[in-house]
Amino acid sequence: MRSVPLHSIVAWNDDSTPARPLRLNSTCGVCNKDLSIDVSGGHYHEEDTWLAVVRCPNPTCHAVLRYLGFDLDGPRFTRLYVHPSYADARQPMKDYEMAPERIQKAYVDTLSTLNGGIPSAVATLARKTLEGIIRHAYPNPEGIRDRSLSKLIRDLPQSRDLGRPILELGQTMREGGSLNAHFDLDRDTDAQTAERMVELLENLIEYLYVIPGRMATLRKDFD
Repeated sequence: MRSVPLHSIVAWNDDSTPARPLRLNSTCGVCNKDLSIDVSGGHYHEEDTWLAVVRCPNPTCHAVLRYLGFDLDGPRFTRLYVHPSYADARQPMKDYEMAPERIQKAYVDTLSTLNGGIPSAVATLARKTLEGIIRHAYPNPEGIRDRSLSKLIRDLPQSRDLGRPILELGQTMREGGSLNAHFDLDRDTDAQTAERMVELLENLIEYLYVIPGRMATLRKDFD
């Protein structure tokens, strides 16, 4: 949670008691963009604590942001905080840019959703990212367009030399993502599981793209 200067609130409704913020200028704690945010839907709890739950207006982020105001002095509160803050958010893994552009975007979308506090959506996006990683691992992605993800994972060793731990990692991700994609109400994805899914994605990205990229750079340095 990060403190936000009160002057960030650029419009108030002073006709209500206590006064309600209508709009503020703030930095999103997930995408780190400076934005003008509509908080007119916020309301007071027990007459002294104001809360607004909004989505980041950046279309590539759309993370959930929570603004909290308290310590009334007259009609307005005197302290304002936001969660998540950029310092608290999970940062992208080092060298993820070595992955193909589509996989980079899918990974960043998954990470933004994790930081936005939507674990069930993380599971669905993680599955989409995993599918992109697996399909790209095939030498001819166009030739396997109609195969299901489970079959792609099962058949991958025939096209690429992968260690057993990585295959088990991918299978775990596929099962976790399917839970939420099919709206299994008995087994949902909590925040801890969502974070582990992102960690597993990062392991796959590092294994398939980052480490080979670093090795290629190292070989060039020695040539």
